[in-house]
Amino acid sequence: MKRYDDMFDEILKTVAENGKAIEINTSGLFGSLGDTLPSIKYVKRFRELGGEYVTIGSDAHRAEHLGRGIETGMQMLLDAGFNYFTFYKARQPIQFRII
Repeated sequence: MKRYDDMFDEILKTVAENGKAIEINTSGLFGSLGDTLPSIKYVKRFRELGGEYVTIGSDAHRAEHLGRGIETGMQMLLDAGFNYFTFYKARQPIQFRII
C-alpha cells in the first residue's frame, strides 16, 4: 500500500478538512492480515492532517464477535495522538474520552 501513500494523504486530508470520520475496523486483527484496517500508520497520518473524528468497529457478523478488538482500537487512537473516540447519533459526532 506504500505506493499509494500520496493518494491516501489526499483522501485523509479531504476527510479531515470536511470534519468527517474514519473508522478503525478491528476485524483484520483476527484474520490472516493480523492488523486493523487501516493500520496505525494511516490513523497517525489522519491525525497529522488535522483529523478529529475516528470511530471503532468490529465488523461483527456473529454475536460472539461483537466488540472484538475494541480495546486495541482505543489504544491505537491514544498511540496516534487522539484522546477521544467518536460515535454518531442522528448523524452528529459525539466524542467520548478514552480513559
